[in-house]
Amino acid sequence: MNQSDSQKLNETDPEDIGDVLRIIEKSFDIKFHHNDFAQVKTYGELCDVIVAKLALAKTNHCTTQHTFYQVRQAIAATQLINPDAIRPDTNMSELFPKKGRRKKVKQLEQSLDLELYLLSMNNKLSLALTACFLVSFICFFFSWKLALTGILFFTLVTWVAHKFSNSFNEQTTGAFVKRLTTEHYMHFNKHRDKVDGGEVQRIINELFTDRLAISKEELRRETLLG
Repeated sequence: MNQSDSQKLNETDPEDIGDVLRIIEKSFDIKFHHNDFAQVKTYGELCDVIVAKLALAKTNHCTTQHTFYQVRQAIAATQLINPDAIRPDTNMSELFPKKGRRKKVKQLEQSLDLELYLLSMNNKLSLALTACFLVSFICFFFSWKLALTGILFFTLVTWVAHKFSNSFNEQTTGAFVKRLTTEHYMHFNKHRDKVDGGEVQRIINELFTDRLAISKEELRRETLLG
């Protein structure tokens, strides 16, 4: 992300920040209440509220690393391969050939006891469906019957495309593990009563930079919220 493409935290829509907080709730198995943030004015204070909600002992155990080992073992068992052959930069398409990919991914989900959202439709098909929807919308100005037919067709094709999507959302195991750790931290945390404070802060920072297109330089403790 270029500096010119980023936005300031105090210019971010509060609803977008709320979306990130909901991801944090799910990942760390915590629950926020509206008054938790009543006195929060800076990014640092926001992080303090999140960490205080965890209220767990600190450890140096790295959950990201543990997640990688779990995922590696699960993939190896699913694909009947040597786990040592799976590295963070290993391409997911190499591990899961197209033939039987959806079935194998389903087995991986069962092994990890988690819905992974690992597959999606390819970019070309996604763009084609978006174009189809836009054309159908424009048709409302000329013929509502034609437009309605187009939208119904778009809905049906989109459902089928998602049902049989076969492209990976993350290209490497490392990127896949990063998302799992970010979105399901406590699920993969080996010590449920302990967390790595530095790792938690890193995950919070990455959620704000990645989901809100905010530069890392903007995320200082004293940065004001909108």
